[in-house]
Amino acid sequence: MKKFSNSGQTLIEIVIALGAILITLASISILVTISISNSSFIKAQSTAAKYAQDGMEYVRYLRNNNLSSFQSKNGAYCLDEVTDLNKDDPFTLLCLTPNIKGEFIREVDFSKNTFNCPSPTETQLSQTEVTVKVSWRDTKCGAANIYCHTSILVSCFADPSKSGGSL
Repeated sequence: MKKFSNSGQTLIEIVIALGAILITLASISILVTISISNSSFIKAQSTAAKYAQDGMEYVRYLRNNNLSSFQSKNGAYCLDEVTDLNKDDPFTLLCLTPNIKGEFIREVDFSKNTFNCPSPTETQLSQTEVTVKVSWRDTKCGAANIYCHTSILVSCFADPSKSGGSL
């Protein structure tokens, strides 16, 4: 009589082992892809927040150094990258294309005496709410909403000539 040895692997065991290896590799690939996507999003979000803060700082600079230009602003404007603080007016009216590094759209909205700002006092007669919005897109944005991610900063500015100082 012949004895059969079970020392070799059957074809079924090999297919199961290869399937387990493929599932493991696919899972690792998906995790790496998601991690890279999240890292890119966080980097873009951080950059957009920086551009929003830069925009708010420029508005503060404008209010402190060119009050008449600041007071003349009302409504939405596009604010390109400001490299020259001595430039008379870096604001434009339409934000249809990216205006910062070819990736971000920065808009500034000036609203006079809104309900969102604290109530004016006798020495603080005029307030302007300034909203800086920086939008960007990535592969998660659908075709209908091209710039689906936004970083927003809102601040209230008092007229320093009427408030006795700078706020």
